[in-house]
Amino acid sequence: GAVIEELSQGTEWADVRLKELSPPKLLKAGQAIDYRCKYDNKEDRVVTQGRSTADEMCLFGGLYYPRNRRLELCSLNENYSGAYLSAQWIGNGDKTGVETVGCLTAAKPMAMDKGDSFYGCVVNSCAKISKQMSNAARCLATRGLGMCTDHCAMGAAECQKCVGATCTPMLMELGAAKCE
Repeated sequence: GAVIEELSQGTEWADVRLKELSPPKLLKAGQAIDYRCKYDNKEDRVVTQGRSTADEMCLFGGLYYPRNRRLELCSLNENYSGAYLSAQWIGNGDKTGVETVGCLTAAKPMAMDKGDSFYGCVVNSCAKISKQMSNAARCLATRGLGMCTDHCAMGAAECQKCVGATCTPMLMELGAAKCE
């Protein structure tokens, strides 16, 4: 949890200069690199973090060895189908666990078109519930961590029933999580 060292900081979105760390930084098992981006929205619309040109993007680049596809994709598996879903997302808002459960369950998973979208729920949650929020969001976004694929092929009602049952433990943990 404690900040050991700030590796880099910048304000430019174009012509970002890479910083060579010499000697290289070694991470031990269980250590992590936490990176954050701050946006100053001057547009007359809600801007969320996402992967389209209408969104803001927050990136961290670095070299590592040996290659690990799950790590480089921040993935649940070795291919692109689970890309970006293994992360622990950290919101910068003030929404509690209960409020975030309500938001996530009302939003369309992975929708990026409005402020109360799935991404908006993640971003608007408070930082202290990031683990519980990430687990619940991941479960909802992957249709019950992939366990409801067959049910979802049967129709929306069956899909919702399976995802609800599968994700309920994670949603309950999130609902109990506090921001203080």
